[in-house]
Order: sequence, then structure tokens, then C-alpha cells
Amino acid sequence: MLEFLIRCNYMRPLIRQHNRVFSWFLISTFAALLMGIVVTKVADYDFWWHLNLGRQILDKMTPVVVDQFSYTFSGAEQFNGEWLADLLIYLSYSLGGFGGVAVLKVVLLTATFYLLSRAVCLGREQDKVTLVALILSLVVVLFALRFRLFVRPFLFSYLFVALFLFFLQKYRQELSYRQLWILPVLEVIWTNCSKGFFFGPLLVGLMAISSLLEGRRDKRLWTLALLTLGASFFSPEGARLYTMLTAYMPDPQNTIVIGEHQPLSASLLWGQSWHYFVGFQVLLAGSLVYLVAMKGWRNIFLFLVFLTFAIPPFFAVRMIDFFALIAFLPFYLFCEKFLVRCRLVDFFHSNTAIGAMSVLLLCLLLYAVPNNSTYAFGLGPKEKNIPEGALAFLEKNDVKGRLFNSYPYGGYIAWRSPQKKVFVDGRANQLYPLDFLVNYFRIIGEPSQWAAAEKTWEFTIAILEYDKLSMGKHYPAHLVTNLDWVPVYWDRYTVVYIKDIPKHSELIKRYGYRVARPAFYDFKYLQHMQTSRNQSELMAGLNEDIARAQNNQEARLAKVFYLYNLNANYYRKEILAELDASLALEPDLAMEHSAQGFMLLQMGNKEGALRSAREALSIDPSDEGALYLLEKMNQVK
Repeated sequence: MLEFLIRCNYMRPLIRQHNRVFSWFLISTFAALLMGIVVTKVADYDFWWHLNLGRQILDKMTPVVVDQFSYTFSGAEQFNGEWLADLLIYLSYSLGGFGGVAVLKVVLLTATFYLLSRAVCLGREQDKVTLVALILSLVVVLFALRFRLFVRPFLFSYLFVALFLFFLQKYRQELSYRQLWILPVLEVIWTNCSKGFFFGPLLVGLMAISSLLEGRRDKRLWTLALLTLGASFFSPEGARLYTMLTAYMPDPQNTIVIGEHQPLSASLLWGQSWHYFVGFQVLLAGSLVYLVAMKGWRNIFLFLVFLTFAIPPFFAVRMIDFFALIAFLPFYLFCEKFLVRCRLVDFFHSNTAIGAMSVLLLCLLLYAVPNNSTYAFGLGPKEKNIPEGALAFLEKNDVKGRLFNSYPYGGYIAWRSPQKKVFVDGRANQLYPLDFLVNYFRIIGEPSQWAAAEKTWEFTIAILEYDKLSMGKHYPAHLVTNLDWVPVYWDRYTVVYIKDIPKHSELIKRYGYRVARPAFYDFKYLQHMQTSRNQSELMAGLNEDIARAQNNQEARLAKVFYLYNLNANYYRKEILAELDASLALEPDLAMEHSAQGFMLLQMGNKEGALRSAREALSIDPSDEGALYLLEKMNQVK
């Protein structure tokens, strides 16, 4: 990628200015930052079904395929408008594995950034200030895109948006139509790659409108806009491509199903997830300063495009990435004018400034990449996001039957085990209608709906996402008290329940949890069990559950809860032993520390209790147990 940047004709004049070494170093550090942020483990659930569709398209040698992954919609027509991107994703995987997928991702992003750079610098004098403004703008755009850098067909739209902007900006500089006629051809490719295809006709149409407002009534631009619009129908989906877009209109039910459809809010922008949106906010602020205070609105095309792309993110966060690509143009101009007006031109012409910028980018790289657990640097799948252990367990024990699965797991299950048909996967609005997905969440949340679905679809196995961060958005917590279903596999991220029927009796006897249940550390179910089972039976069951899975922290804490409520003083040594074992497994759970603090306080160890309470609050400042413990200790004093 670095060689690509350096060899670009655009970069040569930049590097030739003054000292080439410092310019190369700045570009190299940006390239390293780009690689560090772009090359990540697969954390996206939708990647797998896109990969699977690519495999199916290649096997069938046709872009039009029907559903073969689910039993709920088996044989039904599905959306095939992104077949070319799915095929390219699969080919990159088949040629190079996850490394091939990473190369595809890097190539698409590098080409996108290169074309954006060319677009803003057309007809402008290029020097070190230009380079600094360019790198600063690219860094902000990169961080605005960061939470959307999944390997999905919309990555291809990034490239095509940059291509269209480059050709349209070149037209504005040269007023030559010679190269614009390639846009309808590009649109045909784009419309078979991504649902973002409609940005092509939109951008050309905005250029035609801006030319009209500037007093240039050139019919060729309108002809080009109509040709580009017509090219957008050359896809297996035809006109249905545009009707599909209505599925992405603001809708409260759609937001429940797909989180990225949610509108921007104060809690997102400045709450716990602020770091995902800081790039967007910087781009928005800088662009507005340029367009308003610096009178950038005189460039009518730029002003219209900015307004068109600035509004959608406030209705759906998934549109932030396309806004970032568009906002790059006015933000770059803001940076350049800011450097000039602040009389920083001479400073940034110095090698010292270029070196300092490079060091700053290196520090950003060293901070941002290792500290990002959500989008972790590396190749391959992110283990916590796939039910590999659960599938291996089912295969090892030859467990057969119809599956119910959590929505995020469907894509991987169908890819990893094609013989297992899933209940649902991530093809929302592409295969599964909205009412089906809404009903899926009712199955997750309501025991009666689970029972009805069980009767309708006759599933006997459930592979469930056990995600503590989402607190069971895709996990039916009501199974905790449903004795017809027994957990037989339970790790930190996945639970497998099987129905208690005769053919599962041996499996339940061997692997079934007798007492402990996955309940996100809500152990109230044990209180109900105390009324139906005697003490010795519960203790034996808990010990057996812990022995079966030594690394199951929650089973240990279930025993702690039971002993604490039984007789905390009498069982305090056993309780502390289980707490120590739990803390060794997962020390970043606040409730463990606060529970430990309670026991230490009962034993008279106030200093140890205080340390435990403070440790709990450092993990979760709102931990009720720790807050109550501190209050109680103040009362004791």
C-alpha cells in the first residue's frame, strides 16, 4: 500500500518539495495507521452470509440464487442486487483466506482515499501545507469510518463514491465532458455491487442542478444524469433496487431489529459511545465553518452535496460513513485555509513540523490499535462473535435436529455447517420481512411466543448468543425457568439448550446442568428452586455443575449466591474460595469484587472490603453492591 501511495503521480510532486525524506515519513506513518485500523479481525455477523452467498453464486454460476441457508424461508427469493461484491469477497477468501479478505479491504480503502485526495487537489498548487492538510483530513475521515469498516458490499460503494467525486470535480476544473461518459459504465458495475448504487445518479444530478444554478444550462449534464440513472437498472433486481431502499427509511421497528438504523442522539454523540462518533463531529464542525464562515457555499455543487449527505446520519447512524467521504472535501479546504489564516504556512513548510506530525500519527497508531477490543487488529474471526465451540460440541456428540438460533449467529452457522439450516440470519429486508424479525424478538422475550414457535417450527436445539454487553437482546432469558429445555453447553459467549425429549436423555444426563442456569448473574431462579428441592440436592447439583465446567464463572457465583443466602457466616470460607476462583477466571466483573467485599467485611477485614468495593467501582461506577457496601462501612464507622 505504501509503494502504491508513493508511486502515485499525485504524490510525486508532494514528495519532491523540500526534503523528500520527511514527506515520505509522514505518508508512511499515515499508511501504517491506515493498515492498523483497516486490518481487523472479523467481528461483523453479516460477513459470513455474504461470504456464503458468494460461494453459492460461484457454485451455481448465476447471480440469481434462492435461499438455501434457512428452513424458515428455504427456496424463497432473496435480494441479489449485491451479487458481484459477494462473489469478489468469496474469491478473495478462496484465494488467500482471511489474508485475502484483508487485502481486498485494504485495496478498496486505499483506492478510496487516493481518489478523494486527487479530487480535492485538482488544479491546486501542491506543497507541504497541502500534504499536512491532506493527511489531517484523511485521519479524521478514517476515524469517522472506523466503526463501519466491515467487509460488506458497502465497502465497494466507498470506492465508487470517490470515483464519481473525482470525475465530477475534474469536470468542474476543466469543463470537459470527455471523461464523464465513463460514469454510466461505472454505475452498471456499482449497481451490481452495493445498495449504495443510488448515490451515483444522485451525485450526477446534483452536479446538473448546481450547473443550472450557476447559469450554465448544458443539456449534456442532464443527459448524463439520465444515462447514469438508466444504468442503475442493469442488475438482476432491476427496478426492485429502488423499492428495496424503502426498507431503510426511518422506522421504530426497523431500529429495534437493526441497531445501525437508529438515529443519532445525544447519548450516542456524547455518551458512552462518544469515541465512535468524534470523527463525525469534527468533520461536521470543520465543514460547517468552511461552508458558512469561510463562504465555501459559493461552490454550489459542494454545498448541495454536503447538505444532501449531512441530513441522513441524524436519522440512521449507518449513513455516517458516506457523509464522511463527502465531508472530506470541505473539511480539507477548511484545514488548508485554517493553516494559512493562522499564519502556520511557514511552520508547516519546515521539516520539524512534518516530523512532529509523523510522530503524532505514530502515537495515534500505538494508542488506537492495541486498545481497540471491538475492532481488534489481526486476521481471522473474532472468537467471541462466533459459536465455534457450540458447533464443535454438537458435532462431537452427533446431535441432530432442527435449530433455533440467535440472529447474529445464523450467518456463521450456515457458512461453517452448511448441512444445518438456520432459523434466521442477518439478511434483514433482503430475505426476512420485518414482521418475521419483529416476531423473532417476541420469541426471544416472551415464553408464550417461544412455545408457539417451538410448536410451529419443531426445533429441538437452540444455539444462543450469550452477550453480557447487550444483556440478552438475542438471548431468551425465560429459558432459565423452562424445565423443558436444558443447557448442555455453556461458555462465556454461547449457550446450547436442547429440548428434554427421549432422544436427548443420554446427552442431558452427561452434559446437562442440573442447577446452574445462564441468567446474566441474576440468581433469583435459585430462590424458586429452594422451594422444590432440598438443600443437599441443590448443593450436589451446583458442585456437579462446577465440576463439569471448571471455567464456568457464573456457575461458581451461583453457588456463592446460594450459600450466602443459606448462611453467609457459616459458609464464609467456602464462599471466599469460590469468589477467588471466579476472580481468577474473569477479574473484570464488578459484582465479584463487591461480593468479595461483603464477605471480607463480615470477617472483620475492613481494609480488604474497602479495596474490593473500590475495585468494583473502578469497573462499574454504578455497581449497586459496591455503593451499598461503602455506605454500610461508613455507618459502621
